[in-house]
Amino acid sequence: MTETTWLVQPLFTGIFMVLGLLLFYQTLGKTVARLTQHNAIKINFRKGPLFVYSVAYWTLISGYVQYRIGLTNNALGFLNFGILILFYVLLYLRIRGLAWVAIGTMVAQILFLNGTQMRIDNAISTVIMCAILVGMTVLVNRSRTGLKMLIVAVDILDVCTWGVLLFVKLPGVSTVTPHMLWDNWFAFIVMNAALIYTQTRLNDDNTYIWNVATRATVDALTQIPNFGTFRNELQKDYDQYYDTDDVLTMITLDVDHFKSFNDQYGHLAGNQILRSVGRFLNDVVSPFPGAVACRVGGEEFNLLLPDVTLDQATRIAKGMQARMAEQVIHYNEHRMSITISLGVAQLSHQDEQATDFYQRADELLYQAKAQGRN
Repeated sequence: MTETTWLVQPLFTGIFMVLGLLLFYQTLGKTVARLTQHNAIKINFRKGPLFVYSVAYWTLISGYVQYRIGLTNNALGFLNFGILILFYVLLYLRIRGLAWVAIGTMVAQILFLNGTQMRIDNAISTVIMCAILVGMTVLVNRSRTGLKMLIVAVDILDVCTWGVLLFVKLPGVSTVTPHMLWDNWFAFIVMNAALIYTQTRLNDDNTYIWNVATRATVDALTQIPNFGTFRNELQKDYDQYYDTDDVLTMITLDVDHFKSFNDQYGHLAGNQILRSVGRFLNDVVSPFPGAVACRVGGEEFNLLLPDVTLDQATRIAKGMQARMAEQVIHYNEHRMSITISLGVAQLSHQDEQATDFYQRADELLYQAKAQGRN
């Protein structure tokens, strides 16, 4: 069926178009996140590569709108769509993202619109619309009336915009009739409601997936990856590094006399120790790309260090041992000091399975504990 034979009202095509753009934005964004954030679970469109992707995506959409306006010479036909783009860019990307998209929109207006005056008028309109949207958002946030009030405010903004065009004739803009005003306002309300409902459901689904994935992969107490994640990472690294010239090292560690802390100060004090160790290990692995620190047992932890030599890993382990012995862990009125024992191993051709590598590092840890700990 060709476009000329579609028997669909513009309202319905508009709804499905904006919903399609929103769904494609989130779907493509998840692909970008997988390629750039690697093991990250939570998706944040407001920073890093996802922010760049978001600005590029909405700038291209807005630029295409300006291109269509230039072809049809009909700015009113895309007015609602332009307001929705700017509003949802502000919701997703805050003021910084809106500023970049607005700049891209004005560049497209210079490139695609006909006549100098039309370009200037549309650029000024874009700036004014962005300023009004930001002002409304700030006021609603300060009043703490929530997203529903912001949606209502944007609906009012749309009818006010059409109302101005009803009474004020602008150069190069078609005459607005009351019938056009009500038709376009109704269409805007429906599209805005459909968008906010879809966005809310998508965000809820993303949050649910993130919570489920977090519970499955992250240790709830220490907030570092759990044994299941370690097992998967170990197998992945083993497959990648075994039988190559690249190096993979592992540091296993255990909190010395951990049971005595539980017996003396209580299990909540022991939990505080484990949380402190988790934060400490996160700091240790953060400078090393691809490195991961995991809790693999009660008071046992493991570090996988891709592209770190055995000598480097040994120095890291000795530094960890010294730094941990100097730390003071506070719990209520108690001041606790702990030591750790460590084992360090490098992947070898003799490790026929990933578990062989793990077992060898674990045996070195228990040798350290058998020789007096710390």
